[in-house]
Amino acid sequence: MYAEYIKLREKLIKKIRPERFGLPGYDPENREKNNFIGWLAFSVFISLVFFVGRYSNSRDRLYYKDYETGEKFLWDGAIMTDFADVLGWSLAGLFLTAAICLSYIIIRYNYLNKESKSIYLLRRLPQRGELFRRCAAAPLLRAAICLVFAFVLLLLYFAIYMIATPDQCLAPDQWAKIWR
Repeated sequence: MYAEYIKLREKLIKKIRPERFGLPGYDPENREKNNFIGWLAFSVFISLVFFVGRYSNSRDRLYYKDYETGEKFLWDGAIMTDFADVLGWSLAGLFLTAAICLSYIIIRYNYLNKESKSIYLLRRLPQRGELFRRCAAAPLLRAAICLVFAFVLLLLYFAIYMIATPDQCLAPDQWAKIWR
C-alpha cells in the first residue's frame, strides 16, 4: 500500500512539476510553507476552542440544577441560541490566515526585484503569465486550503450543534440563518 502511494506521488510530481511554480533562489528553508502550517494549525486550534466554549456556555443555559439532588433539568420552553450567534467569529482566524497567504504574492514579487533582479529573467520567458504563476500559484493554493478548512469546520460545528442540542430546544432554519 505504501509503495503504491509513493509511486502515485512520484507520478503526480512528474506530471505537475512543482518547480514551475517556484521562484529562482526563493525561500530555500521553506519558511513560507512552515509559516503557513503554523498559522493554519493555530487558527484551527483557536477556532475549536472558541466554538466549543461558546457552544457549551449556550447549552448550559438550557438547564438548571436542583441543588438538593444535584441533577440538571431542562428549562420549560428553553430555546438554544442560534447557530450563527454561537459560531460568532470562530472561523475568522482561518480567513486571516488566507489573507496572510495572499500577502505572500506581494512578498514573492518584491523578492524578484531585489539584488539579483530575477524579474528580468522571468519576463524574458516565452510563456505568458509565467511571472504571475510563479508569484501567485503557491499563495493562492494555500489560501484555498484555508477556505476549505473553514468550510469543513463550519460543517463540523453545524453537525455538533444539531446533534448535541436537545431537539425540543432547536429553533427552525438554523442553516439559513448562517447566511443572513
